[in-house]
Amino acid sequence: MISSILPGAMATVAAMHVFGRMTRLRILQTPGHTPGHQSLLVTPAGHQPVILAGDVWHSYANFKHNRVPGFTTSRKQPLASMQRLHDLARTTGKRIVIGHAPEDFAPISQNRE
Repeated sequence: MISSILPGAMATVAAMHVFGRMTRLRILQTPGHTPGHQSLLVTPAGHQPVILAGDVWHSYANFKHNRVPGFTTSRKQPLASMQRLHDLARTTGKRIVIGHAPEDFAPISQNRE
């Protein structure tokens, strides 16, 4: 959606103030859950990049079996978005973090304590 409003808006940006020194973010259009759904490719300086998939999958069961979540705008778009993120992770070795998967966020909570 944003690309229709701002052509070329898919560029990588520096997000030093929000995510730390020299972290890079790339917005990935991943329609399906909603028409304008977006995921993020986060590349922190000195650390492995991760893909924040948001609601592309709602659980690791959906991820493992490539199942379309129940709340989507179509069946075709989420499957294409899933494939795109799988391909990106496979070709670059990036980890996929699922928005509603507590397994991904437990380590973050533990690090805050």
